[in-house]
Amino acid sequence: LPDSLTEIGEWAFWDCNKVSISTIPQSVIKIGRQAFTCCEGITTLIFKNNMEVINDRCFSGCKNIERIVFPKNLKVIEHFAFARCIKLKCVDFPKSLEKISHQAFANCWDLEIVNFSSAPNVDSTAFTTVSITLVNSNKHLNTENHECFEAYIISFKYKFYVTFLHKLYMENPNNTNLLG
Repeated sequence: LPDSLTEIGEWAFWDCNKVSISTIPQSVIKIGRQAFTCCEGITTLIFKNNMEVINDRCFSGCKNIERIVFPKNLKVIEHFAFARCIKLKCVDFPKSLEKISHQAFANCWDLEIVNFSSAPNVDSTAFTTVSITLVNSNKHLNTENHECFEAYIISFKYKFYVTFLHKLYMENPNNTNLLG
């Protein structure tokens, strides 16, 4: 993508299997809905820009994405933004993140590690049908529904606490994995 590009329109590269971008240039301020949906050629995604929102279904179905470096000013990840990125293994969210929407990472089957640097609001379905084994958080996570991770997580590591940790412990007091 050229460094002079400022906006990528809706559906711009939808289902273009030959697209193999790895970097979103600093000049890009907006990526439209479903702009890269089902672009199987993308394996790494590095945002060098200051985008605050990743729109819905923007990278949904990019099944070969293994690594994402989010924009440092990212505030919102919209609905299904990275759903069905089945090779994604780990995500490190920036401190600026405020919200992860409905099924943003649904069906990311290989997703194992989620690292939070902030306390975003996480929709209860943001991580449905994933195999997360570890959630790292140094802040209190705000969830609309405490079932956000509990069906999938094997262990938590945290510096302070996670809202639903208490609920999990109360329901499973013998589960030592919850103690970190």
